[in-house]
Amino acid sequence: MVPATKGVVMDNAIRPRAEHARQVQLARASQPATESGPSVSRLMCRDPVLVDFRMRADVARRLLRARGVHFALVARDRRLFGVVFGEALEAARPFSSLEEIANRNPPRLLETDTLERAAKFALETGADGLPVMAENGELVGVLTRRQLRTAGFLPGERGIDLCSSCGSTHDLDASTEGAPAFCLECLRAIPSDTLNEVYGTLGGSG
Repeated sequence: MVPATKGVVMDNAIRPRAEHARQVQLARASQPATESGPSVSRLMCRDPVLVDFRMRADVARRLLRARGVHFALVARDRRLFGVVFGEALEAARPFSSLEEIANRNPPRLLETDTLERAAKFALETGADGLPVMAENGELVGVLTRRQLRTAGFLPGERGIDLCSSCGSTHDLDASTEGAPAFCLECLRAIPSDTLNEVYGTLGGSG
């Protein structure tokens, strides 16, 4: 069991105040004016793992393992601060705080966004999980690529929403538009001039 320390798991409801307009604006980025279909609120997880920004990396690492999840949402003063992933925690110094290693201002969704748009956004950003915001700026949940894949909104195909090399679903790089997807671990191991060759060799093109 994760020991109780400063920065233990927080309440699951965050109600941002001064920053809520900015949160909603970020969530609306690139949102098409006309969309129809099932909304994010139908599929999202309403009980995400939520931790304080002061939590130590080693405590957070044990927490994620105990919960069987790959990432957690990070809060500061009861506002969304960022997202922290298992890979970052494994690489961090044990006594580092999440403030130092969290991915700040992560891409996010509105609960009224369609699942089709959420899937496109997940592919564009490479995000494992997208925080979901209400119109008033409240954090209401998280939507993961696994949920989108299970519901049929992502194909589960190498090079698209799985790593072309190892088939991982986590930490996919989305920095180059139109390029096959690779996880960050494989990108570090494969020379950049051989990525397309590896993609074809390992069946990423279907």
